[in-house]
Order: sequence, then structure tokens, then C-alpha cells
Amino acid sequence: MRSRDLLFIPAPQGYACVGPCFVTGREYQTTGIITARMIHDYQNGAHVQHAFPDLSAGDREFIISGTSPEGWKILFPPESEDEGLDHEEYPTPTVDVDILTATGPL
Repeated sequence: MRSRDLLFIPAPQGYACVGPCFVTGREYQTTGIITARMIHDYQNGAHVQHAFPDLSAGDREFIISGTSPEGWKILFPPESEDEGLDHEEYPTPTVDVDILTATGPL
């Protein structure tokens, strides 16, 4: 899902993505460098991590969902003070997976 309220605007070194955070309602602007080619690739179907490989995870999440790093912290607060997240970090989901191996033709 791509946020409809976000705009790519000229910035000193290319473009920035700006718009209201879906969670906080406050305006947020990406801080990494975005080129016209990156915008073109994204708008034509490239996955955000491929179109904007040098942006922070927080900036890419903002482009995808309209949720700023501050909004992410509100949605997924740390469980304790020791687990506080900075601007660049997101919790990594953990999944226990049992690996099955085939012993014959399928």
C-alpha cells in the first residue's frame, strides 16, 4: 500500500518525501537523498527497498505506509527503558520455524 497523502518535493540534494504521519498527524520529511530515477522506479512498481536502497528503514517505512519513526514508536513501544529504539531501528520479528526435509520424490 502506498500512502496517497505523501509528496516528493525538491530538496537540496534531489528530492524528499513529505507528508503527515498516519499515526501522529505531524508532518514528517525524509532525510536521505532521493533522485528522480528512484521516484520513477518506485512509482512504476519497484519495491521500496530496491528503489531507495540508501534510505533509512524509517524513511522507507514512511514512504510505504505514511508512518514516521515517531509513529512507529507509538504503535510498537519498547517493553522497557532498556529496549528503547532510536530513529533508525525497528524491532525484528522473531519466528520459530521447523525445517522439514523431504526424504524421497515429491
